[in-house]
Amino acid sequence: MVANVGGKDNIALAHAVLTELGVPCYAVFDGDANCKAETLEENKRKNRLLVGYLGGVPEDFPVTKVHDSYAVAHEDLETYLRSEWPEWEDARRSLITDGRGVDGKNWATYRQAAVEAVLDPPAWLSDVISKVRDLCPDG
Repeated sequence: MVANVGGKDNIALAHAVLTELGVPCYAVFDGDANCKAETLEENKRKNRLLVGYLGGVPEDFPVTKVHDSYAVAHEDLETYLRSEWPEWEDARRSLITDGRGVDGKNWATYRQAAVEAVLDPPAWLSDVISKVRDLCPDG
């Protein structure tokens, strides 16, 4: 199961509730290192709290890395995918142009772009998928 909790602010609560219910969890979030100046301090605070909660060493803007209980994209997922998997971005744009996808953060368009991208995903994303699969009894 994938649960969109609506942002970094809600991850710890969702994680705590699901963990208490016995549901294995793996958190993926944006480090927001590319945030606007007016949200810089707030994003640093949120990152430090969340990384600490998830068992990592708190840091202002964590680097893109897959950890045992969480993964983070230093800036944001979209920036990472555009840089490291340009085929995904090409597929996403084609979906939008063809009227089969929508612009902006849209999970259905993102998923279909991943399906239609001509090359396999980069290592970070593949490692995230492996970590999540490891949580499932049947893989």
